[in-house]
Amino acid sequence: MDRPLLAGIRVIDLTQYAPGPYATRLLCDLGAEIIKIEPLQGDPMRTMFNQDPHSVSPIYRYLNKGKQISRIDLKDARVVQNLKPLIEKADVMLESFRPGVMERLGMDKNTCHDINPGLVYCSLSGYGQDGPSKHRAGHDINYCAAAGFYSFTENPSMVFPLVADHSGSMNAVNAILAALVARSRTGRGRYLDISLCEAILSWQYPALLDMAEQSGDELQLLSGGAACYNIYSTLDNRHITLGALEEKFWANFCLAVDREDWIARQYESFPQSELIQEVRELIGRDTLKHWYHKLKEVDCCFEPIPLPDEILEHPQTRARGLFHRESLAYPGKFDQDACSNDDPLEDLEPAQIPCWRE
Repeated sequence: MDRPLLAGIRVIDLTQYAPGPYATRLLCDLGAEIIKIEPLQGDPMRTMFNQDPHSVSPIYRYLNKGKQISRIDLKDARVVQNLKPLIEKADVMLESFRPGVMERLGMDKNTCHDINPGLVYCSLSGYGQDGPSKHRAGHDINYCAAAGFYSFTENPSMVFPLVADHSGSMNAVNAILAALVARSRTGRGRYLDISLCEAILSWQYPALLDMAEQSGDELQLLSGGAACYNIYSTLDNRHITLGALEEKFWANFCLAVDREDWIARQYESFPQSELIQEVRELIGRDTLKHWYHKLKEVDCCFEPIPLPDEILEHPQTRARGLFHRESLAYPGKFDQDACSNDDPLEDLEPAQIPCWRE
């Protein structure tokens, strides 16, 4: 790729932890210049998920590589004046404080738009900027709960990675890019109010539409009530996934495991407890290696669940070349090339005011 897609776009990042920094990580990979403003004590992610308390967390390094990091006392009355040169030339500002904090700091949307009318100002929060939950504390697990993420399975369980955090990040990036396109036509900046909870809620359209218009039984097809779409344990306590929703895939699976009698039972009444148990018993008789060699060439939507240290060794992942232990690129190619900013983060001295690169 000759020139990064977002070359020349300047972003002020006033976020912490994962959602905001991941959003600006994506923008940075696409070529934007990011200046990240942190409180004097730094983003708490600097020391989280880290065995050595005296070094910077590898997750923090990944989220912020290629960015210029400045630690400033945001409560200093002079902060807006000090940052005014940055705001004047910025294209985007992203903040993730609770509603009302930016007003108290003197950097609310109206103040910033007075300085730079073309600024795309994005607030990324848990529940959004209005409504009775706007000030509620929360984390990924809470936003997922409020949005119904755990509501359609018999046994809700913990999930990883942080689904609301990262879906909200991507929603923010989508909105920012759309606002930049609109600005190219009008010259006017926008204010964006993006909620992590709503990002997950928007993914619930199959369930919400189903409840409104159908009986609801169909949801069990995708939420653990069907034998053809489920997770099964092997003899050696490993796991496989089966996603044989279409009749041809289910038939191929049944024939491959010598259970032709199961073919006609694919859509029997939900939940298919008896059929699921029969498949579970069959898969549990042999090891993951056995099932991998038996099913890997069968067109039946089969995939083993890898152990953590096996994830990046998946043949497809290796072939694509976007992800390896030294670097994680933008999840997609542009003109057949990976898109990634692998420069180290530039950590300025505390209280040093950053400036845009010329």
